[in-house]
Amino acid sequence: MRLIALKRNLRQKSEFDIIWLDDDNSNNNNNNNNNNKRENYMPTKLNSYTIQDNIIDKMKTILEQTKKDGIEHGFDLCSKDNDLVIRNICEGDKCHIKLVKKCEKGEILAGSYHTHPKGTLGSWSPDDMHGACEEDFSCLGYNWYGKGRIKCIVRKSDTNTEKCKEDIAPGGRYNIQSYASRYHQLLNKYFKQVYIT
Repeated sequence: MRLIALKRNLRQKSEFDIIWLDDDNSNNNNNNNNNNKRENYMPTKLNSYTIQDNIIDKMKTILEQTKKDGIEHGFDLCSKDNDLVIRNICEGDKCHIKLVKKCEKGEILAGSYHTHPKGTLGSWSPDDMHGACEEDFSCLGYNWYGKGRIKCIVRKSDTNTEKCKEDIAPGGRYNIQSYASRYHQLLNKYFKQVYIT
């Protein structure tokens, strides 16, 4: 994607219209040349952690598996001296996955990755976001118009874990209508989004 800012009024230089153009558009004549353009400028740094290429490759592999079998797959990402390792690869069903969230001795849980099957797009469910309150980051793989995408939410440094969880699920119960209406507010309050691919 590329970002274009157009001046709406020359007298008010600070006022802009912002338009996102997708370079992957299937109607674009240069589609073959632009397929990987998005990946070339996306960061792989999530707070103090760097998502290594081998982990991104595994994320893509698991996303392809989800595309084939239509169920969620995922794994935990553990850290030892800020190096990330994959632990506890597992699979769920068409709409849910329960990650183990456990690391080996001397490691700490840094984050997790899981996929969403076709139709769920790239939004975090209440359960996903609730779990992310306890992690430094949580990554999600999904298919967007046939293209595999991976993005992460990184917990902000000032996030209080218990307040985050209570805001998302008051009294430990999800109200899907309330969550849907506050989705972007909650996302922006406790996390920042980072696109990997």
